[in-house]
Amino acid sequence: MNRFVCLRSAIAAALAALMSFTTAQATTFTFNDFSDLSAFTLNGSAAQSGNSIRLTPDADNQAGSAFLTGTVNFAQPDYSFSTNFVLNSTTSGAGADGYTFVIHNGNGGANEVGGTGGNRGLQAGTGLAPFVAVEFITFSGSQIGIRSSTGGVVGLTSAPVIDNQGDQFVWVDYHGASQTMSVFRNNVNVKPGFATASGTVDLNTQFAGVQNLYVGFTAGTGGESANHDVKSWGFNSDVSPAAPPGPPTEVHFADFSDTSFFQLNGNAAQVGNRIRLTEAVNNQAGSAWIKPAIQLGEENSFNADFSFQLPSGTANPADGIVFALQTGGPGNLGGAGGNRGLDRGPQFLAIEINASDPGQLLIRTKGNVETETINLSVGMPGFLLGPEYFVWVDYDGLTDSLEVYFSDSMIKPAAPTLTGTVDLLALLGTDMAFVGFTAGTGGRNAIHEIITFNFVGQPPPVPEPMTATLGILGLAALARRRARVA
Repeated sequence: MNRFVCLRSAIAAALAALMSFTTAQATTFTFNDFSDLSAFTLNGSAAQSGNSIRLTPDADNQAGSAFLTGTVNFAQPDYSFSTNFVLNSTTSGAGADGYTFVIHNGNGGANEVGGTGGNRGLQAGTGLAPFVAVEFITFSGSQIGIRSSTGGVVGLTSAPVIDNQGDQFVWVDYHGASQTMSVFRNNVNVKPGFATASGTVDLNTQFAGVQNLYVGFTAGTGGESANHDVKSWGFNSDVSPAAPPGPPTEVHFADFSDTSFFQLNGNAAQVGNRIRLTEAVNNQAGSAWIKPAIQLGEENSFNADFSFQLPSGTANPADGIVFALQTGGPGNLGGAGGNRGLDRGPQFLAIEINASDPGQLLIRTKGNVETETINLSVGMPGFLLGPEYFVWVDYDGLTDSLEVYFSDSMIKPAAPTLTGTVDLLALLGTDMAFVGFTAGTGGRNAIHEIITFNFVGQPPPVPEPMTATLGILGLAALARRRARVA
């Protein structure tokens, strides 16, 4: 046998081994692209587009699906698995309706596709059920959620827009022991430090113990449309992913070049390296919350500092910024004007900065009763458009002492600007809180921007490695933080 025949035989054997995952015993595979679709069944509007799978074209009322023709074996008794894939969505219009990554055991097997529009090629009552899916919703905003055919949606959260934003890198980990599905998304090929969305779902119960399941993708369009492409895909059920991390105890942001840790609501958006809560437009409201609730310290103690700016607006800017800890979740968004974007329904502790002239610095609280209280306020000079302002908030849960420091320089004042007494544990009823910012405009306006932010729920007695840090933490951030607390 000559070398060419030997080489050809070796290549054929290697390809056969690579494609072995199409059997019912499959546990792991990788597709670096989709130049070869022989392992797949495409349905509805799905078709090959270059080296990608295009689930729908940029046309109205389409639905497509792509499944491995053979089932995949979920080898772990608790159904643990990890998968990663790259999505790319382009549109000539507003874009809709999004993708799903789906696992199912329906009688339609690999040959099924659901409805158009908001079904996104997936729906209960078809040959796709029972199913568990990660949904990427692109109509009227952008959201990620985890849906099952029997349990509805869990872990629904807002996410950065993906239409016309280039490749979107996604990782999905299912930790069977805790029944936690975690979804990570980034616009670069670096897995974020914590999940963009997560929720609890019991795959064993959902699939009644069946472990050979169909796996693939669906998408749909309605009155708006997009090209929904899948560019690569990897899967592994041989090993269990690490357990989801516990709640963070501190966050550090020297800037906001990455806002994936935040849920932005209303008029809030990332602008450059900042979070812009409102534009200089009347009657706006915006909020930005760290998506996982943060674990507070002993008796809910914490230390926080942030800087903000009102770059432009009306001559007498309005209405101001709120720093808050609240229990209502990362979607908390209240009204415009004097509400300053804070939903007054859930329990909260808020430091309100009233930007009107004369300005005010307020400590506002709400417990589990239908009233809210302005605990203390101090008159402040009217805020100027342009300067950067600095705020420090220190709370000692052992003494219920709350201190707020305010300055137009990076140096923390020797004495607090405002003090109060708050039993934060009793107020919130929990040692976990959603932490972030809101702002609003009314009949007058301003751009409200957050520039930096640090929050420590469990401050260590001496400097030591951070225990659960999110965001951009480096020597520059530490140096800046130390300068402020000096």
